[in-house]
Amino acid sequence: MENQLGARIAKLRRACGLTQETLGGQLGVSAAAVSKWETGAACPDVTLLCPLARALRTNVNALLAFEQTMTREQLTAFSEAFVQLVRGGRRQTALEDMERLLAEYPGDTALRLNCAALISVLEMSFPDESEETKAAWHEKQRALYEEAALSENVAERESASCALASMDLAEGRLDAAQARLDALPESREDTTLLRVRLLKKRGEDERALEVVQKQLYRAVAQTLERLTLLMEAQTDAHDALQIAQIYRQVETIFSVGGGMSDGLIAGLVQDDSPEYIGGTFVSPLAGGWKNRVTSEMGGRYSPITGKWEGHRGLDMAAPKGTEIRAAANGTVLLARYGHASYGNYVVVGHGGGVTTLYAHCSALNVTVGQAVSAGDVIAFVGSTGDSTGDHLHLEVNDNGTLKNPRAYLP
Repeated sequence: MENQLGARIAKLRRACGLTQETLGGQLGVSAAAVSKWETGAACPDVTLLCPLARALRTNVNALLAFEQTMTREQLTAFSEAFVQLVRGGRRQTALEDMERLLAEYPGDTALRLNCAALISVLEMSFPDESEETKAAWHEKQRALYEEAALSENVAERESASCALASMDLAEGRLDAAQARLDALPESREDTTLLRVRLLKKRGEDERALEVVQKQLYRAVAQTLERLTLLMEAQTDAHDALQIAQIYRQVETIFSVGGGMSDGLIAGLVQDDSPEYIGGTFVSPLAGGWKNRVTSEMGGRYSPITGKWEGHRGLDMAAPKGTEIRAAANGTVLLARYGHASYGNYVVVGHGGGVTTLYAHCSALNVTVGQAVSAGDVIAFVGSTGDSTGDHLHLEVNDNGTLKNPRAYLP
């Protein structure tokens, strides 16, 4: 408690531009006494709390309540008032209000994130300001984002890191931008443009195109999944038919070989859960799998096209209707009917970026978002999609990289 209070006093004193001697003079104590407060060697007397808070431009509650933050309504009101002051030509008043709140709520990372964004309003409102003033604003903005990037709130921390990556990129600090982006989830849509810009600055145009395509097709996959849910929820046949037509139009526009390609599907549907929860894998087929493999993962002549091509997983022959079981614990990420290649298929996320895909099913037995345990029946063997006979096609994807299911199965 003492060390926290001391650090708080030191931070507020510096924010107010006071020396230990000056602050001590206002309170009638020595600079040494202030130093002891800040190092945690002693605490200010209770009678000094009110004058100390006033000298530091805060209040006693804010001085002692280390987790005190502004409400969402207060943040909104402050932002609106700041913009109005700036537009009214009273930018100095706006900045003074900002500094007062920053001093009053030194632990409020949401406020810092908000203030950093508001500095951009200054830059846009006064484009002809001196370079020295602009540099000071820029430095203040970066400092605020740096503080927000230390937030315990994941959303705030990631938003601040994204903003800092953008600043690094604009300043030509490519390695710093790369490090920040690498620490952010790839699934964040607001980082896609930054990743593309970074790759193009490094001269890696092909990789930049791949990033754009991956984000695009992820959005397409999500759109198709939502359209599927809408179709399932419809009670009016005409409305359901219209949704189905939209579904087919979207699929046709973005299709590869009559439907979204196998490679795109596997790359799009990823489990962003941080920890693996799958446990030990079990057989995906009732009655075992080892004696049923008809096609290994890797290169082969396609039974559909007759051409030599890659095979993304294991094929296991089984009679139609054989139970297909979840190979590990997880959550259903996709449960889709009628894909041109996979037919009816299910994708299960197991956490830690690991997913399994079960294709060519005759029927599905799960819905999106459903929790499953290893061995639960999730579908039934069939021959839907690009298939020449009843079988299960199984894929394992580990953070975007296909793995041989044999390495996981018992």
